[in-house]
Amino acid sequence: YTQDWARSLNESDKLRQYREFKSILEPEKYISIFTNKIFISALARLRCSSHSLLIEVGRRTGVSVNERCCKLCKDSVSLNFIEDEFHMVLVCSSYKELRLKWIPEFYHTSPTRHKFNMLMITQNVEEIYNLGLYLFHAFKMRDSKLEALLTNV
Repeated sequence: YTQDWARSLNESDKLRQYREFKSILEPEKYISIFTNKIFISALARLRCSSHSLLIEVGRRTGVSVNERCCKLCKDSVSLNFIEDEFHMVLVCSSYKELRLKWIPEFYHTSPTRHKFNMLMITQNVEEIYNLGLYLFHAFKMRDSKLEALLTNV
């Protein structure tokens, strides 16, 4: 069963991010940490790419990766960042205040994919808990800001 699971994980385009930090078939620590299911859900959605970030929406709709840019952080010098899990958690300027509140500075100071993967596999209970809080509030903020952008167009 484990071999079938590993093979299907490697063959899935949808689970490209998940396979970066999931290598053992066992329940994740975050499932037992939270009593509030909304935080478990936010973390599970991000880990399994079951969210509405453009990296995933674009995969489902056939938009090229280069066109899946974050609508919340286009800055004045016209930098376009791909809206993926790494960008949302450690880079996007729209979530800076949330990040400063709940993500340890080590991860978002000079962020890298390696640091992102370290955060996603942390066994530190406080870091896991705070990541769940961050994601819950970041997804909520994203929905609200995107709705405001749509109504102002």
